[in-house]
Amino acid sequence: MSSLNMTLNVITILYGIVLVLAAFKSNKITETFRLDTFFTPRPTQTTRMINLPAGLLAIGYTIYSILK
Repeated sequence: MSSLNMTLNVITILYGIVLVLAAFKSNKITETFRLDTFFTPRPTQTTRMINLPAGLLAIGYTIYSILK
């Protein structure tokens, strides 16, 4: 696996972790990277849970592509 691919995989895993944390924690970093703020007109605490499956999908697919 090339160095660029591995770098992108690590970045994607880190972003997935941030998304999972954004579903439960509220701080400066997680608020910046929340997906629900991009896709919903009025993000609230209930729309915050959109980040959990998105983060798990990002982590899962990246691990799958590394192991493949």
